[in-house]
Amino acid sequence: MRGRRILRWLWLAALAVMGMAEPAVAAPRLQVAPFTAGRLIEESALRAGPGINFVIVGRLPAGQTVTVLGCNHDCTWYHVGDNRWAPAFAVKPALMLSPPPSQLM
Repeated sequence: MRGRRILRWLWLAALAVMGMAEPAVAAPRLQVAPFTAGRLIEESALRAGPGINFVIVGRLPAGQTVTVLGCNHDCTWYHVGDNRWAPAFAVKPALMLSPPPSQLM
């Protein structure tokens, strides 16, 4: 009986130690995004990395304009700031404004 208790304690201690260690995650390699300014077409959660397995670090409302710094390997997530990634389905290219009148002449 005592041996089982010791083994159980050792097992629980091992689980606690493994749970404390954070796995090493390589920073995603950025690709050039197809545009540099985007507008959110719907409210979106910002994540700490390119995927739903990363923690939510903020939210952006629909209509918010963002600077797109790059994208993940298949451009399904856009890098929009330090540890801030938005899903590509929620970001569309921002409308280009017409040039100022001084540049039209």
